[in-house]
Amino acid sequence: QRQQAAAALRAETAALRHHVDMSNISPASEALVRDLANLLTRRMDWMYPDPQARNWYNVFKRVDYDGSGLISMAEFRVMIRELLGLTSGQVPDRVINSVWRRLDTDHSGHISSGEFGVFMCTCT
Repeated sequence: QRQQAAAALRAETAALRHHVDMSNISPASEALVRDLANLLTRRMDWMYPDPQARNWYNVFKRVDYDGSGLISMAEFRVMIRELLGLTSGQVPDRVINSVWRRLDTDHSGHISSGEFGVFMCTCT
């Protein structure tokens, strides 16, 4: 079932690349990246009331459906929208796209758990 979900997300990622031309999206500022990381951290506190269970690697693994150690933009969006339950009113798509552009520095369409960890360490 995880492999089917991973295949579906890869298809969604491919579709997003065709619908969202990332070359026209400016990378987020450091302040915007920090603001989103702080918001995601606060939301993670809500999601995992037990401090022992609360860590970003666990969240990363939950959206890394194929276990590759990489997440796509679609998986990043799933994490924000579905796993953490943040609406487009709380985090607009343009913010997700802009932050993604900042995180995916090599434009591979994926970020590693290490890159994700660096993003989450920007919290203040």
